[in-house]
Amino acid sequence: MTVRRAFTLIELLVVIAIIAVLIGLLLPAVQKVREAAARIKCTNNFKQIGIAFHNYHDANGTLHSLVAYQDRAGGTAPWEGWSPQAQLLPYLELPAIDFSIPQIDSSGVYNAAQVAAICRTYPAFLCPSDTGKSVNTWTASSPTGPIGSSNYAVVTGPGANGGFAAHQWTFVDTGGAFTYGPRRYGPGRPLNSVTDGLSNTLFMSEVILGLGGAGPNTGALDVRTMAGNLGAEDVALTDSSCLTWATPTPGQGNRNHYIGATCVFGAVYLQTYHQPNDSRPSCNTKDAWRIAARSRHTSGVNVVLGDGAVKFITDGIQPATWQGLSTRAGGEVVGDF
Repeated sequence: MTVRRAFTLIELLVVIAIIAVLIGLLLPAVQKVREAAARIKCTNNFKQIGIAFHNYHDANGTLHSLVAYQDRAGGTAPWEGWSPQAQLLPYLELPAIDFSIPQIDSSGVYNAAQVAAICRTYPAFLCPSDTGKSVNTWTASSPTGPIGSSNYAVVTGPGANGGFAAHQWTFVDTGGAFTYGPRRYGPGRPLNSVTDGLSNTLFMSEVILGLGGAGPNTGALDVRTMAGNLGAEDVALTDSSCLTWATPTPGQGNRNHYIGATCVFGAVYLQTYHQPNDSRPSCNTKDAWRIAARSRHTSGVNVVLGDGAVKFITDGIQPATWQGLSTRAGGEVVGDF
């Protein structure tokens, strides 16, 4: 007589439970390895950008400007120009943009010859730890397609008084290594103007891409992906006003859903008023900015310094050190970071 052997129900449940425990132990390890690889890729992106800063300087005698302007009938707003990333493209072995072709013609229509560059997303400016999605799209009156996104933004200074002067047409020294050039693709500052030392001066850090679309009007505030935007001039930036503007209100839009949406078109800059991944929301008006450095890495952000070195700055960095790193000639003693 043949005896047939089989698993009992209890044995089967025990095996399933053991497999579930093993999977539960394995998944965090896999996620850690995946994030480590993404962080290394992000670091490599910054390495290449750091080299591009210096190659641009070697070729032009100065750093790039914060906005390469495009003149057109009726004037040019700060967001109607070419970003620092756009100016670095040929130094990253990417197709150069022809700045002699205006983005917008005299009738206010975007030039078809420039639409491809504006809508393109460049992997060199994306952090693999983030979503990688297109943040914003053109309106019906503009070319169809996404606006190229970027997780990396130039640091302009401490940002205590915002990024600009009294109003959007009068730019001032924001304290950082970069400046606004003349109306047409003008030069920035030379490296020897960074008297604090290139190894002690931030050039670029990270932002988390916004939610895209029209921006959320309700729900919980997520400081990582949105910021308060008051579409007005000559308004002081304060912590309380920033929180008020950022808090979603039914029927009220403009919550900076476009953070990270301006890879080559216009620009969004970082300031060090907030610590990395600060719990306070970023905010801006038409003429002042307080955009915090944020990332989806664990406990910090990547930065590239003026000497091209890439470092990981933890969220717990001292505010005075973090703000001192953003100035080119502040004379601060920043210590270890």
